[in-house]
Amino acid sequence: MTPDYFNTLAIPLRRGRQFARDDREGRPLVAIVNESMAKAIWPGHDPIGRRIAFEEPTPIWVEVIGVVGDIRFPSSPTIDTPFQIYLPLAQRPPAVASIILRTSGGLDGIAGNLKRIVAELDRDVAVVGLTTARAAAAQRTSHLRLLANALGAFAALGLVLAALGIFGVVSYSTSQRAGEIGMRMALGARQSNVLWLVLRQGLVLTIAGAITGVAGGFGVSRVLAALVPHLPSPEGLLVAGVAALMVLVALVAMYIPAWRATRISPMLALRHE
Repeated sequence: MTPDYFNTLAIPLRRGRQFARDDREGRPLVAIVNESMAKAIWPGHDPIGRRIAFEEPTPIWVEVIGVVGDIRFPSSPTIDTPFQIYLPLAQRPPAVASIILRTSGGLDGIAGNLKRIVAELDRDVAVVGLTTARAAAAQRTSHLRLLANALGAFAALGLVLAALGIFGVVSYSTSQRAGEIGMRMALGARQSNVLWLVLRQGLVLTIAGAITGVAGGFGVSRVLAALVPHLPSPEGLLVAGVAALMVLVALVAMYIPAWRATRISPMLALRHE
């Protein structure tokens, strides 16, 4: 890591100092750890000045000079943050390095300048894999988005099947009550009364099911929150909107057989009885 690494990624410094240009080859080996690692290894103690070793052919000891905030990894939602150790680039140069830039322009505007600057420093170094942080995060979370899309598709399918089921049940119930409805209309019941009679029965069950579903959804969200600490909790307006959508779909599914019930001929219904 270079001295400006943490400022570029907006990673806050909690204790100690960041890397400096004096942290180079030939100087004492130093490292910066993240907050979770500092709390786990040195609970209740100041980690600055502590030493940790890398198990190589012979242990290499480095001194902790700073503690930075944790960062979350979008591709691993079940992990709060792993233990992380940051080493200065000048002391531990990797075989492949990543260049991170903070810029106000787009990728196309800086790609040419970046390649030109790197070529001026070393023509044997190739610049590949240019991308934005947003695109890199989207690529790493593609499997999660695929799962979310699949769950959304199954939810939509479930809503359609529920509407068809409600339609079938109300239609069957209405056909079984054809004689009763015909009798009511023969005695002077208006079409609006018959419409409400059919809708009321299904609406009570629909509202009861929506309340049960909302309660179950909140219960499942608590279980998921315990398994995935950073999972967003369901918003009240969102839950209310979903419940309202379910009731609306159910009303539409019930309205068709209810409307048909208002067209029942009293004479035909009584003759059928």
